[in-house]
Amino acid sequence: GWGPEAGEGGRAGRDEPPGTVARIRELYRQGKSHWTIAKQLNEEGCRTRRGGKFYHQTVRQILEDRRYRDLAVDRKVNTHTP
Repeated sequence: GWGPEAGEGGRAGRDEPPGTVARIRELYRQGKSHWTIAKQLNEEGCRTRRGGKFYHQTVRQILEDRRYRDLAVDRKVNTHTP
């Protein structure tokens, strides 16, 4: 899962559980900023693999991590024109 049970070990922003990455991607696709995502994860009790709080840099690193490149992250863009 992506919650408090995510565990410890590894480097902050690296080797996050797949559920954590999916949660970050979901929030990013909703148009939330790196700052807002970090704040929300912390409020939900999520912690990095090392047990620390999330920061905007951590969120950015996860979204840009080459290992997740095959899980391309695209923000939904409103292309509706009245």
